[in-house]
Amino acid sequence: MPNKLITAITILVLAFIVPQKGSAQCFEIESILVDACGSPESENEMIRFKVGPTALNTADLSISWATSFNPWLGVCQNATTAQTTQALNSTISTCGNLLEPTGGILPAGASVIIATSTNLNASFNSFDGLNETIYIIYQCNGNTAGHFGNHGTSAIRTLTMNFGTCSDEVSYNRNFLVNQNGTTGGTSEEKDGGTVNYTTNGTATYINNGCQAPINPSS
Repeated sequence: MPNKLITAITILVLAFIVPQKGSAQCFEIESILVDACGSPESENEMIRFKVGPTALNTADLSISWATSFNPWLGVCQNATTAQTTQALNSTISTCGNLLEPTGGILPAGASVIIATSTNLNASFNSFDGLNETIYIIYQCNGNTAGHFGNHGTSAIRTLTMNFGTCSDEVSYNRNFLVNQNGTTGGTSEEKDGGTVNYTTNGTATYINNGCQAPINPSS
């Protein structure tokens, strides 16, 4: 059996070792770009989540990062984020579009990307292939360390998000992150793009689409 297939099977089986999340009623975390391309990496990581049946206000959002010593710095929306969003949209050749929320309101059913900094660089992690409208919000600047643990020891890392009294939590195993060759390990450049996707019950799947934002790109 080819080594890549063995590795993929092992990752899928071991993924069930990672603690499962509870079902969030007002939103669901769907994907984390754990090992982002670009430097500083801390400013280019992203999370994708889905809003439930009721609109949410970004003013109510708080996050406990997987790298726990990083504080949540709140959401910033200003001229800089507008410029960054415009730059990101200019790289999309498909029919998708990125929008910042009006008045901080994320509509019911919306797909949302959280960028870890207003300094997100449009050239590092591509949104090309986006085939839907996704809302994007930006954490204010200030964290200099990465928000997620990449490959290494202290394997299990956990991300928790809260909108008021509603919360969702997901975990992943750093040792199961996949490189661009479909295996584990490798050079730092090969590891760039390590992403974890989640089902509604928190089952983790480890993928790597290279320097790609955590979206579902069109074929």
